[in-house]
Amino acid sequence: MHFSSSFLALALAASSTSVSASAIPGNRVSSDVMLAMDYPNAATCGQKNPAINMAIQAYCRRDNLVVGTPFARGGMRHNGIKVKIVGNNCPADSRWIPGNYCDAQFHYLCANMAGPNGQGWMRFGANNCQTWVIQHHN
Repeated sequence: MHFSSSFLALALAASSTSVSASAIPGNRVSSDVMLAMDYPNAATCGQKNPAINMAIQAYCRRDNLVVGTPFARGGMRHNGIKVKIVGNNCPADSRWIPGNYCDAQFHYLCANMAGPNGQGWMRFGANNCQTWVIQHHN
């Protein structure tokens, strides 16, 4: 399934609850839109590098994924890919990352903001306090 840029622009314009995406200055991506776009973003990410989706799935399945903890900071390596969330001075309501948001935000990063091999970074959370990173790591 492929969504045109005009569809995404309409979806973004219609959104009300926003998650900051500083890698695209001036744009704000609705949490609802990001969740709705997770499947096509995961498919696009998988076309770039299937190992990224496996790394995302392994990392985001953690029940207690909390920004600022050693696990979140250190990330997870899987098949030559490392994913992690680094955060400093996040308010309490921007620390815990539910699994579905973790999946959706990493898939969005990989599909839309990362380079042709899927690696890159993006900021989310209150005052952009979270930095989400996908790296090739051997």
